[in-house]
Amino acid sequence: TAKKDGAGFVLNGHKAVVIGAPWATHFVVTARTSGDRRDSNGVSVFVVAKDAQGVSTRDYPTVDGRRASEVYFENVAVGAEAVIGEVDNGLPLIETVTDEAIAAICAEACGAMKVAHAMTVEYSRQRKQFGVPIGKFQVLQHRMVDMFMEH
Repeated sequence: TAKKDGAGFVLNGHKAVVIGAPWATHFVVTARTSGDRRDSNGVSVFVVAKDAQGVSTRDYPTVDGRRASEVYFENVAVGAEAVIGEVDNGLPLIETVTDEAIAAICAEACGAMKVAHAMTVEYSRQRKQFGVPIGKFQVLQHRMVDMFMEH
């Protein structure tokens, strides 16, 4: 939550599974500034320095080899300049950024699939079985075409 305090706000709460947090210098934080927890209005977005007084983290490895943190906010004071967008109207910004992030992840996945396909084709040209490259076997050609079509 974020409570109004003079010209700024005081943040309290925590965020779980913040990917890349061990290397961050700042966090973009969403917090409820008004309304009930299910209201679409009343959510604001803040930028908070990782080294701000009251911010603490617990870092850990994720199952995919990356690092993440739980981030805790205990009476973290931020000024009005820390607000991104409009107070109580952060949901449209969050939705836009989420849509853009999904598109970026899809682009990354397409690139990874293209590389995997290229590596598979190259391997099938080099690897020999029964004296011929495995890429000459029709069943493997079909599987590589399927890979390409799914890409």
